Amino acid sequence: LNLNWHYTMDNRLNRVALINNFFRKIISFVEEKLFLKAIDQKIVQGTEALIEFQEATLCGNSRLNDVINEAVNSYLNSQIDTSEDVVKSLSGLNSKTKNLLELSITKSAVHGDYDLNNLLFSRNKKVSLVDFEHLEKVGYPFLDLANLIFNPLIMKWKGSYLKNRSFAEYLNKYGAKKYIIKWFELFCNKKGLPNSIIPVIPLLACIQQNMKTYPQHRDPNTYPMYGKDIFKEICALDLNENTKG
Repeated sequence: LNLNWHYTMDNRLNRVALINNFFRKIISFVEEKLFLKAIDQKIVQGTEALIEFQEATLCGNSRLNDVINEAVNSYLNSQIDTSEDVVKSLSGLNSKTKNLLELSITKSAVHGDYDLNNLLFSRNKKVSLVDFEHLEKVGYPFLDLANLIFNPLIMKWKGSYLKNRSFAEYLNKYGAKKYIIKWFELFCNKKGLPNSIIPVIPLLACIQQNMKTYPQHRDPNTYPMYGKDIFKEICALDLNENTKG
């Protein structure tokens, strides 16, 4: 899936804004809707392929409570300066899932760079996966899913005229939140997970992204979900279906 047209369009529209900012906003609204439409079905196909990949590499399970505690403690212990907002968000993860703490989370292989750039879509709707450089044989299912969903959206946000606003504001402006919830619900329904786990998935995935060990030749900042700034943005997201955040 080639999204370069959408990313370069932002640069062109930014130049238009120097002349007519009102025109920029109108065209952006249309362009962002086209972008969401372009990635929607591909993310659906990519999610279904991810589930197949995870089912083929199953290797045990853990309680959600243990997954959360392990992730949060590892992250906080590895950071020198963590903002109060992030600490508060992470400390509240268990309370968000207090009725699900005994839920069993399957372990499987983690691709590590499960992105639309590494998925090949054929005309018969089959999906091929390439680039296993960052493969982990044992891990949890959330990092690959979050990369698939958030990477294109984060890149689009950073090029948009709302780049100086919050990520949540960008998503709300163009109606992207309903797509995100739809994609997460598809994953949960296929995996037999309750939809109430959705709000904690992005944070667990972001922790995984920031705790990974990267080879010398790969700058971790090239991953859209890497870094403290985007971590704060992910913490600020509210993916409860009946809220606007």
